[in-house]
Amino acid sequence: MLLKRWSLFEERVREIRQQQVVVKRREPVLVALGYGYDSSILQELKSIVCLSYDYHNVTLSDDTVNEQRRGKAKIQAATPSRTHPPVTKRQLFLKRCPPELREAFSRIDRTLGELDGVKAKYVKDSARYRLPEGYFAEAKIHPKSIVWTCGTCVKWKDREQWGHCKMSADIQTDRILDRLRRAHMKAS
Repeated sequence: MLLKRWSLFEERVREIRQQQVVVKRREPVLVALGYGYDSSILQELKSIVCLSYDYHNVTLSDDTVNEQRRGKAKIQAATPSRTHPPVTKRQLFLKRCPPELREAFSRIDRTLGELDGVKAKYVKDSARYRLPEGYFAEAKIHPKSIVWTCGTCVKWKDREQWGHCKMSADIQTDRILDRLRRAHMKAS
């Protein structure tokens, strides 16, 4: 598609750079953009250009990034020696939660995080909880509720047998917590 509309692409580059530009046409290249990469990918797949973010005025350490700040970033070539620290998207997940359920979710999330061996991963509209053996629970945001699923540790594709529990009010917190604790005990 890009090659078919090359003139539009050149026009956009001229707008951004605010000068006359001729962009040389080349064969497309697969680009992977992310926080970090498995070093074996960088060594084995020479046809993929791996890029990572470089943040202005931000010093990264090995600690988990809990809050993301607005700011400028540039793109740089990814190197196996410079890995990005883990980034939690918990705050973003909480912003997407129905406001009336944020406190109830936070209580459940905090309790699960204190259970032995549990690690949480937050993505756009779900929070997943895992043990070394695999995932045992997930919270999925819906417009006026959070749907919890839980069961024994399995890969996500094998979770048809998991139980579902819809949380639409904070009074359901204790019942859902009991169910999640049982799933954790069975799974560990």
